[in-house]
Amino acid sequence: MPLVVDASMALAWCYPDERSEATDAVLDDARAATVVVPPHFPAEVANALWAGLRSERLEEELMDAFVEALAALDIQVDAGPDIARLGDVAKGALKNKLTAYDNAYLELAHMLRCPLGTLDKELARAARHVGIPVVGLDA
Repeated sequence: MPLVVDASMALAWCYPDERSEATDAVLDDARAATVVVPPHFPAEVANALWAGLRSERLEEELMDAFVEALAALDIQVDAGPDIARLGDVAKGALKNKLTAYDNAYLELAHMLRCPLGTLDKELARAARHVGIPVVGLDA
């Protein structure tokens, strides 16, 4: 079964102070599954890494090891919605009280009928509301 993982979950694997038994369990699941992410995931993660380097919270060696570990996972980047569906995407985000970026993870997990790995409480709330199993975040 595939697994959708958002940037908050992936970045927890990078930062030691954000890791937990739950995030490590999701990482173990990700190693055994195909991880599917929306098209903005690489830029979202790269931006967070940039911010970590800029603020000196993250050292280059740790970032390089994280990127290598992430690249070792079977990650498929979904094509995402076409231009004609942008209005639907915005309406869905509004309905779910999420940003369009976070709603993309929700829609992807819903479409694939698979769990969503996140540490984002609002995204987890919305996922649970529509019956998507959430992993990595305590209820």
